[in-house]
Amino acid sequence: MAALRGEEQRPPKWLESVQKALEGMSHGSVEIVVHQGQVVQINRLEKWRFSS
Repeated sequence: MAALRGEEQRPPKWLESVQKALEGMSHGSVEIVVHQGQVVQINRLEKWRFSS
């Protein structure tokens, strides 16, 4: 969708959620679930690693 002149384009809400899920993550994964071409769920799995 083209933006009108002078209008600021904002990223889709799901993209903002992915960026937020990645913030502060050192080890782990972010999974994006798509259903019929639409992002419907975002899962964040964070891992903590300890040295022995």
